[in-house]
Amino acid sequence: MKLREIKVGLMLLLPWQEAWAAEAFSFNRAHLHGAAQVDLQKYQYGNPLHAGQYRSTLSVNGRDLGEETFVIQEHDGQLEPCISPSLFDALQLKDAQWPTAATCLRFSQIDKAIGWEYDSGENVLRVNMPQALLQPIIGGR
Repeated sequence: MKLREIKVGLMLLLPWQEAWAAEAFSFNRAHLHGAAQVDLQKYQYGNPLHAGQYRSTLSVNGRDLGEETFVIQEHDGQLEPCISPSLFDALQLKDAQWPTAATCLRFSQIDKAIGWEYDSGENVLRVNMPQALLQPIIGGR
């Protein structure tokens, strides 16, 4: 009886896995007045990121560190945040110093293990980095 309940439960979950996959959006141009000449392909998987200056919440490993201004730049065909000295300080990196000649660093220049994503809907720059790179937080602050 227990095995049958598990099978039924799994069968009920299987149809929902399709809903979790990232699906492309399609737009009906008939509903978009004046959009005949607009290329909507770049919006097919959500809002695309563009190069430019942003002011957003900075979140490091799920911990919000407040609002920061940063620049998204293209480098080798990829868009990446340009880490300024103030953003570098806000990251609270352990044993890291700003290179005196630099005006902008990429996360990959700091450490290849650092990942990032920009959520335009929530206006958050989410940075994920190994704990070993961060200053220890004493007293749970």
